[in-house]
Amino acid sequence: MAVGSWIGIAVTLWVIAWIIATSIPVFSSLLSLMTALFASWFSFSLPGAFWLFMNKGQWFASPRKILLTCVNIFCFIIGVVMCGLGLYASGKAIHDDTGRASFSCANTA
Repeated sequence: MAVGSWIGIAVTLWVIAWIIATSIPVFSSLLSLMTALFASWFSFSLPGAFWLFMNKGQWFASPRKILLTCVNIFCFIIGVVMCGLGLYASGKAIHDDTGRASFSCANTA
């Protein structure tokens, strides 16, 4: 019963995901936009900023703190760069999309 329930739930979610992905013509580009906005920012920039905030005034207290300060500044900068470049690339992809039809059987390659 449990295995059958999990299989049913997984198949249902896959069908719903397929319907959403097929019905929205620019779904891939929209997904790229959301990933650039949230994944890069939450994965790299915020942890670095939080560490710097939590250790304010102690950034150069010891060689270990200096190293961690440099690593967290680097992570913050990488997150900002990834967010900016990702937003630009996905925004350009959405702008350049030809507007394919929903539920189309056309070759999208």
